[in-house]
Amino acid sequence: MSGSAETLPPELERQIFELTAKLYPATAPTLLRVAQRVRLWIEPILYETLTIVLETPRGPHPAILQPFLSKPATFFQKNVRNLLLAVRLDKKNEQFDLILSSCSGVVNLALLGGPTCRSLLCFLAAMKLQRLAVCLQDLFFTSPIDLTLPCFAALTHLDLLHSTDSSKLTAEDFAALPALTHLHLYMCPALMNAVLLRCSGLKVLIHTQFPVSLARLNVPQRRKVQDPRLIFLGAYTHDLWTDWKTRIQGKMDLWAHADRFVQRRNGFIDDDTELWLNLEKETF
Repeated sequence: MSGSAETLPPELERQIFELTAKLYPATAPTLLRVAQRVRLWIEPILYETLTIVLETPRGPHPAILQPFLSKPATFFQKNVRNLLLAVRLDKKNEQFDLILSSCSGVVNLALLGGPTCRSLLCFLAAMKLQRLAVCLQDLFFTSPIDLTLPCFAALTHLDLLHSTDSSKLTAEDFAALPALTHLHLYMCPALMNAVLLRCSGLKVLIHTQFPVSLARLNVPQRRKVQDPRLIFLGAYTHDLWTDWKTRIQGKMDLWAHADRFVQRRNGFIDDDTELWLNLEKETF
């Protein structure tokens, strides 16, 4: 028997390192320093999900920009799939443009922070978004909201972050999204009812509102409570930042909880059916 340590087959070694990085994301930076071959395996996983805050007048911090300046744009296009971008810039910023244009492979996008100096639709046009969390008015800036644009064609999950959007949209707008299965509305019961009637392909509709008893729900709401796709969520019981971190950690996010909540109803609602999703009671 040789005195030298036996080595694993490269394919198995790679699987072990990649699985470790996915199951324990906090170890990824350390794994990068093991060997150059390991860096080539792990680095794409490290960049699969990015959280970037751009809220200073001068734009992104140099530490945020460094990878985008040192790596080819194709690296980010190929590897970045989930992006949370908190942005509040008062003027056009080339560095901000660099980040968004480099991440054209993103399929799960969350935009926070308020309006920017212009529409961001030019960047979304290059993406094939499946999940989007956004205030649409911020996204379109001064242009009319138009959900028929090609960048929304593959959208399955839409989380509207502000009640202003709901007041400017109709059920027909959401019906124009051919792949939409999950929708989160804020403080707009009339639109909620219309969407349930119009969008037959919808599997889950979360409606955030201030908690009230079932007896106080108005007649249209009471009627649509019979729809097993509808979930009520109390205002201020959920925030996107926390939900994003939960998903990164491999735990159940809001959409996963909602899916399970609807599945428990088995397609119908009776007098004993729970209508409100309590995230504190849900297990991960």
